[in-house]
Amino acid sequence: MYLIDTVVISELRKRQPAPSVVHWISQRVESELFLSVLTIGEIQRGMVKKRQNDPVFAEVLSAWLDALLRNYGDRILPVSTVIARLWGGIELAGKA
Repeated sequence: MYLIDTVVISELRKRQPAPSVVHWISQRVESELFLSVLTIGEIQRGMVKKRQNDPVFAEVLSAWLDALLRNYGDRILPVSTVIARLWGGIELAGKA
């Protein structure tokens, strides 16, 4: 199981995504790829910000987000207290 970070999923949306990211994701089984509800929120926040100065691009982001929601469906994970504590431990471990 892989939890795909917002930076990674956003990279794949680019016209010319980083080849290393494309290669990595292409080597994975789709059913093992998950998104967090936090990623959905980050994309939504970015779309709302863009809507003020670039409404056309905001619509592109909106359509992309809708596609992610359809494609990932039941592979969008909620954040529970247990998950938040695990995430916090990973973050601290990475800075040690």
